[in-house]
Amino acid sequence: MARLEQTAHLLAASIIGGAWEAGPLARRIEHAITLKGLKSRRLAHTLVHRFGEGKTPALKELAKAIAADRGFTLALERTGKPAWFRMGIEPPQMTVPKGNPVTFPLPKLNTVKDLCAWLEIDPPKLDWLADTRKQQAKVSDFRLLHYGYVWKRRRGKTPRLIESPKATLKKIQRKILAEILNKIPPHETAHGFCRNRSIVIHARLHTGKEYVACFDLKDFFHAIPPARIAALFRALGYPREVSRLLMSLCIHTPNPSFLGPGFNALPFETRKKILIPHLPQGAPTSPALANLCAFGLDMRLQSLAESMNLTYSRYADDLTFSGGTNLKRQFSTLRGTLGEIAAQEGFTLNPEKTRLMTRAQRQTVTGVVVNAHPNYPAPNMTA
Repeated sequence: MARLEQTAHLLAASIIGGAWEAGPLARRIEHAITLKGLKSRRLAHTLVHRFGEGKTPALKELAKAIAADRGFTLALERTGKPAWFRMGIEPPQMTVPKGNPVTFPLPKLNTVKDLCAWLEIDPPKLDWLADTRKQQAKVSDFRLLHYGYVWKRRRGKTPRLIESPKATLKKIQRKILAEILNKIPPHETAHGFCRNRSIVIHARLHTGKEYVACFDLKDFFHAIPPARIAALFRALGYPREVSRLLMSLCIHTPNPSFLGPGFNALPFETRKKILIPHLPQGAPTSPALANLCAFGLDMRLQSLAESMNLTYSRYADDLTFSGGTNLKRQFSTLRGTLGEIAAQEGFTLNPEKTRLMTRAQRQTVTGVVVNAHPNYPAPNMTA
């Protein structure tokens, strides 16, 4: 069993690099190993069918799949000690997701070397900026940090941590934003941090409606795990290692030593949330990544709204639905279904910020009054 697992792992390491398609994969298998009776093309088709064309699996999962293949195990039993040829004959390649009719003008980054050239940095600096060794949370010198920390006070609420990348990392993040993330359109219902959309355009969708319902997502940026961000870059066609590094350049784990004395006074759950890898508020890439990662949520909520004859839009973490008397009648159903969909998409509703406003009240959407036409509320005047 040990020999089977070891051989499967070596073969997986030999063939994982390159286009994840049956033809190229079969050629890599043939070049990597010689086993009596092993049908490379059949094994390649089996592996591609299992994981999906264009979707390179994790090395561990690929090794398990090879070890579980009956044809491979029989061939290994017949051969005994296999003959090895070459490993990694093809570099990883960007792929187009299967069935995706739209292609975007993205930079072609097949390897880490390509990524370094595109960012105009060398591999050691890329590793340092991407914090591949998880050193940022441990350094003792502020000058070695990639981010500066500022607490933003909020009346009656827990202060918000703003994590601002320093100049070198910010330049890289802006490049990722301009040449990759901004090339991908967010869902049509998303209005926060989107080009050619604004808070007023968002509010205008709900102007003059009889009822307006507002919901809020808890900890919007923190709710998006790094794995989902890496999966987003993979979905754009980037190889696994390139996607992992792009993701790492866009997330951050704060160093508690530099968060100030007020940090320890925060509730345990709040401190725990802050100290896990997340999209930092203050990074140029965070809003765009959050919007793209919430595409599935927006798509499902738009379908929900259409099924209930309502209008839906989202501005960052603010979700707004509007309609006629049917909204009042179905409000409990909307709230329950919305909460379930949000949970399935990895988000949580904040019950304290749920509101249902009638036309007789002042209806506000992200601070804009929408009873008759979009208008900011008048400031409080004192004599």
